[in-house]
Amino acid sequence: MVLAPHPDDEALGAAGFIHQAVRQGYDVHVVLMTSGDGFVQDAERYYLSLTVSPEEYVHLGYERQIEALRAMAALGVPAENVTFLGFPDGGLDYLFLHYDAAEPFASPTTGCTSVPYIESPAYRTPYAGAELLNILSQVLADIQPDWVVTPLLLDQHPDHWATSAFGSLALMACRARQLPWAQHAAHLGYLVHWNGWPLPLAYRPEMRSEAPAALISYPGIQWEEFGYDPAAVEAKRASLLCYDSQVELIKPFLLAFARKTEVFGRQVAMPVEWEANWPQPRAESLSRLLRRESGILASHWRHGESTDQVGITVKLDGLWSARAVVYSFGPTVEFSGWNAGGQGETDPGLTLSKRADGVELKWPSTRNESRREWLKGVVFYRNNKMVGRTGFWPWVSSTDQGRV
Repeated sequence: MVLAPHPDDEALGAAGFIHQAVRQGYDVHVVLMTSGDGFVQDAERYYLSLTVSPEEYVHLGYERQIEALRAMAALGVPAENVTFLGFPDGGLDYLFLHYDAAEPFASPTTGCTSVPYIESPAYRTPYAGAELLNILSQVLADIQPDWVVTPLLLDQHPDHWATSAFGSLALMACRARQLPWAQHAAHLGYLVHWNGWPLPLAYRPEMRSEAPAALISYPGIQWEEFGYDPAAVEAKRASLLCYDSQVELIKPFLLAFARKTEVFGRQVAMPVEWEANWPQPRAESLSRLLRRESGILASHWRHGESTDQVGITVKLDGLWSARAVVYSFGPTVEFSGWNAGGQGETDPGLTLSKRADGVELKWPSTRNESRREWLKGVVFYRNNKMVGRTGFWPWVSSTDQGRV
C-alpha cells in the first residue's frame, strides 16, 4: 500500500516501486490522503482567475482524482485499488498537531469542514485528526499490506511529514489490535520535498536517485535503493505526465524523479532504554516561506523510569515568548500533550528549563506494561505559529524492538 498526501506524490516517490510490484504479481493499493484541492496556484491557472470559488476548488479536487486514476493505470494499478480519502489539502499538519481539537478544521480553499467527495469511503467525515486516523486504520486493516510506503518523516512539506506521522500511527493502531499482518509489515518512506533535491531538475533516466547528503547517515533511518529497467522508468515518466494540472507548473521537477533507481528510508524504531541524538537539517529561505523552517538544530532524547526528557538545541530569537508542546501517541493511539512556555496555559506535567544552547524539557513517562510503542515529537510555537519541530519518531520497549 502506497500512502500519499496529494495526487502525484505517489508517482513522484514510488512509481517505479509500484510498477515493479505490479509486474511481479503483487496486489498494489494506492491511498490518497487529499485530492489536491488546496493548491492555489494550480486553481488560478486551471480557471484562469485570481478569484477561485470554494465550489471550483472541490471541482479541481475531482479533476485531480481523474488524473490520479490515469496515472495509476499507466503503472498497472486498477481504479478499484485507488482510494481517495478527501481530507483537506494544506491541513494535514493541523489535523495531526490538533488531534484532539473540539471543532473540525475548515479548509481555507474549499470552505469544507468534512469530506465533500461522494465516492470517498470517508464521505462527510469531519475534518478531525482522530477521524482521519480511524478511517486510515480501517483502510489498512482491510488491505492488510505486506509493504506500507509513506512519505519520509523528514520531508519538509507539512502535509508530507503529517502523512508519515498518520501512517505510523495507523500501523501502531493495527499492531495494538494484534492483527497478524501488521506485526511484520515493512514501512518505507519516500522523499519528495527537500532543499535542492533532486538535481538536476531535468529528465535524466540514466541517472540514479540518491538520498540528500544531509540525510545519508541520518540516525534512525536506513536507506534502501531499488533499481529498475528502462521499461519501468518509462512507465514512471508516463505516469507523471498524466498529471496535466501539474505538468504546466512544475514539469522539470516532476520528470527529475524519473530515474533508474528510487531511494526509500526505512524508519528504525528506537528502544526506550537508549539515548538518541538527532541533528535537525536546516531549511533555506524559500522553505521558510513555505512553513518548512525548523528553529530546532538538534535534539537529544532520554527515557528514565519516571520521566521522559529531551534536550533541544535551538537558534530562535525570543524563545521565551514561545510555547513548547510535547506530543505523544500510545499504541491504542491515545494522545497526550504537554505545554510549557510564555503563551497560553502551562501544563504542570511538563517542566522547561533554559540551557546555554537551548532548552531542556521533562514530562511524565508514558511507559507502562500496557503501552509498548509510542510516537513522540516536540513542536515550538510563537504567536500561535509553528516555528520549529523535531521529527515524530517511533519508540518501542526493548522486548518489542525486533518486531517493529
